[in-house]
Amino acid sequence: MFDTFKKFDKLHRDGGPAHIVYDKYKNIVFEKYFVNGKYHREGGPAIIYYDINGSILTETYYKNGRCHRKGGPAIIEYYKNGSVFNEQYYINGKKIS
Repeated sequence: MFDTFKKFDKLHRDGGPAHIVYDKYKNIVFEKYFVNGKYHREGGPAIIYYDINGSILTETYYKNGRCHRKGGPAIIEYYKNGSVFNEQYYINGKKIS
């Protein structure tokens, strides 16, 4: 099951995810935020993957279609217990080491 929101035939939604996928038990598998067909979200991750219990597994931040986050990692991956096992930093789509 899924919900998809479009504007002018492009994935787009103001104030919420434009694409949401659910498992057969109606738990959210992932949410993706789009503006005018590009991954984008202000103040939060544009892509969020969840485990079966609703815990966040991965958060990815985007701005205008580019992996981007100032002041923190743009990609964060979590163990099932919630602790972080991987962080990657990007500014305007370029990986920062």
